[in-house]
Amino acid sequence: MRNFIIFVLVCAIFSGPVFSQSTGKSYFECNHDSLITVLRAYEDSLALANATTVVRTDYAWRVADLSVLGKVYRIYRCEALYDSLTVLMDAVDFARATPPVVDTDSISGMRDTTAVFHAKVTSDGGEAVTAQWFRYGTSAVSLVDSAAVAGTATPFTASVSSLTAGTTYYVAGFARNAKGTTLGDTLSFTTWAAPTVDTQAASSVTATAATLNATITATGGAAVTATGFKYATNSALTSPTDVAGSGTSSPFTASLTGLTASTQYWAVGYATNSVGTSYGDTITFTTSAAAAFTCGTSTVSYDGHNYTTVLIGSQCWFKENLRNDNYNDGTAIPGNLNDATWNTTNTGAQTVYGEGSSTVSSGSSDEVANLATYGRLYNGNAVNTGKLCPSGWHVPTDAEWDTLTTYLGGSGAGTKLKVSASNTPSWDGDNTSGFTALPGGNRDGGDGNFNNQGSYGLWWSSSSLGSYSWYRYLQSGNANVNRFSNNARYGFSVRCVRD
Repeated sequence: MRNFIIFVLVCAIFSGPVFSQSTGKSYFECNHDSLITVLRAYEDSLALANATTVVRTDYAWRVADLSVLGKVYRIYRCEALYDSLTVLMDAVDFARATPPVVDTDSISGMRDTTAVFHAKVTSDGGEAVTAQWFRYGTSAVSLVDSAAVAGTATPFTASVSSLTAGTTYYVAGFARNAKGTTLGDTLSFTTWAAPTVDTQAASSVTATAATLNATITATGGAAVTATGFKYATNSALTSPTDVAGSGTSSPFTASLTGLTASTQYWAVGYATNSVGTSYGDTITFTTSAAAAFTCGTSTVSYDGHNYTTVLIGSQCWFKENLRNDNYNDGTAIPGNLNDATWNTTNTGAQTVYGEGSSTVSSGSSDEVANLATYGRLYNGNAVNTGKLCPSGWHVPTDAEWDTLTTYLGGSGAGTKLKVSASNTPSWDGDNTSGFTALPGGNRDGGDGNFNNQGSYGLWWSSSSLGSYSWYRYLQSGNANVNRFSNNARYGFSVRCVRD
């Protein structure tokens, strides 16, 4: 089409036909002088396009004489001249062509070690693109690594892996045609990394508690999924305690309880995302000295409840039954067991009167009231762990129960231990000891049923008798302190006595 247009233009410019072809002819007839003029004009165009001198060419043609009705005609057969003109036009087009124009579009699919590059050729420069690729590196002026692209379609992409987490990279798209190679604009991106954390000073430090604080200074590119702290009593954080942070946003905190008075602790905050976990700097704090403990006026804070105390003779007792559902090392004591599970378990367990039973609906108002009034019931296996009472306190031994009973006047001291309650008028007592015993009942170790609330109060000792353990019980209408033993599947109340 391009050649045909040029031929038409030539014919329009010059008075005589430059090319003509009649029916039945297999060649062009041409106006020799006009065609040579056109060829020279293309040579001039080529010279201008290349900005260099173009050597003039002697163009070939064929001439034949044709005699018609006694007259001789000279006919120029110009196939060679036509070919020369085509070559010249191609040369001019090539001289005017440029390298391609590339636009480096974007980076997607970024993770800690991977990314996908995107680019397109916005102009081929007049010559077909023969190759496309990317170059990237950690310096904008030195893109040392290549990412190949298959084919020459545009837009084009390339995926790369084995990048380094938390590193800034630079990338540019490249394309090549017969006129040369060009690169697009250079983009930068940073691969994902683990978050960075700043552990800040502990606050609200007391003898047994403190609040740990930290901020997330950078997410690393990926969403933070967890935060927390590790703390210990050594600077190397050997065998630390791990506590969850208050959330995944910044700042985050954690409240510590059960710490030891006058003790130095070390702590570090951390945060986690899909790349990994990183830790802040380690801070230290020292708990304050413990306040002087006075039995009878001081309280004991344990597992979310404050216990009042009473001095009876030389012994310091909790003035109420235990109600914790965690051991003193923070591990949970299994609870809410149905009847069948309760009477078959061989490990520690706790319950509230009526909980998990077929006779009392779980979560009922009675159950809530029972916890508030009578505390929890624990099986003997929980007592035998030695972890029911807080640090510095323990479940009394059989001998310590004897000491209490003897101090209050012997086996008939039950009246001095009981406190009268309006809802249990037969629970006759004057509570002159301050022990404040109530009839909390028990859970049976044979069928899991709850029994005796309002008429019996039963308390474990930590002393074993073979597979059984000793316990004490008080009864409505009876002033005695009774001693008996039973297997470890029974659920009784528990009091703590100070070490």
